[in-house]
Amino acid sequence: QPQLLYQCGPTYHAVSNCAVLLAHMINGLHARGEGDLNEAERFLFGETIDTFCSLRKVLNMHYRRLPARLRCHEVPQVKRGFVPYHADLIEIGSGGICVAKSCQSFIFAGCSPAAAERAGHGARQQQREARAAAGA
Repeated sequence: QPQLLYQCGPTYHAVSNCAVLLAHMINGLHARGEGDLNEAERFLFGETIDTFCSLRKVLNMHYRRLPARLRCHEVPQVKRGFVPYHADLIEIGSGGICVAKSCQSFIFAGCSPAAAERAGHGARQQQREARAAAGA
């Protein structure tokens, strides 16, 4: 039998973790600022927000129907109003946390391994540029 979203199996957890990945992507695009995004990235940002909000609605309806021990993490809302670029648009760690260790590490890591690698690379690049500017 296939594992469907209304069942409390791996599909439900995978879809919840996909929502977390979308939230990380939204936060990353938001942190770059509107001026630093090209046209395709601005379009991607809008589509990603729409997808995240729809996915959040479906997951939260499902979340409320499950017993507490079978629930995955809650998917938080997008903040409304003005949010400065240094602040996250979606607070990923807020809300209920899943009891599955793999989901917990996914949430508490702050981002996916690929995103963490990109962030580390970006930080190292900024340090190199700052050293070059200071030495010039």
